[in-house]
Amino acid sequence: GVPGSTGGAQLVDVATASEIGRFAKQRDVVPTAALSPDGETVAVGGTRRRVEVFDVASGESLYRVGHDEWVTALAFDDQGRFLASADRSGLIRVTEASTGRDEHELRRHEGIVHALAFRPGGKYLLSGGQDRKVIGWRLSDGRRLWEQRRHSGAVHALRWLDAAGFASVGADGNLVVWKSDGNRRTQRRVAKDWLYGLAFDRHGKLFACTDWQGALRILPEDAKSVAGEIWPLRVDT
Repeated sequence: GVPGSTGGAQLVDVATASEIGRFAKQRDVVPTAALSPDGETVAVGGTRRRVEVFDVASGESLYRVGHDEWVTALAFDDQGRFLASADRSGLIRVTEASTGRDEHELRRHEGIVHALAFRPGGKYLLSGGQDRKVIGWRLSDGRRLWEQRRHSGAVHALRWLDAAGFASVGADGNLVVWKSDGNRRTQRRVAKDWLYGLAFDRHGKLFACTDWQGALRILPEDAKSVAGEIWPLRVDT
């Protein structure tokens, strides 16, 4: 979207590049959206201080979840049971994905929560934010299990590799690979500045990180340096 003007979420079929639908049309940028694992619902969060969940087939609004501030992160668990949402005040809400019924309100972050990630199986949740913290939560009772500061800047993205570990990137340009108990496994500098995105291959051995300029950096887990870089096409006007 365009700040202060237009915004919304667009769902696209990756195989055909065709548009499936547009959701939550509003007069500001949409900072975050998430697709349920079965592909049937879309959650959209933004400056209206709420999450709105839509049915993909009909475009109908199913329910809303209120927040204290702008919603900055969303995640469904891989079973489609829970939806986690977070805002720039540090509040994290976990709701039942099918109904919006409250499960937990989690408060420990100081400021914006940028990233949420459910462990495979949906029993644990990770959160990372502007305060440099990564926090592990247990969903059976909403208990905070641990919290660590391994980054020297804001944490921007979190991804579980498998049930035994996860990875994070942040404003310090570092990629950190963690054990599930919050202890660090490896850490390396990928960029001189902010990293925003993180992905990896199905074996969790090859990482892809994106920075604020749009560059994509590829590196194996055990490599000491970046194996390759892909830069976006720049057109002079």
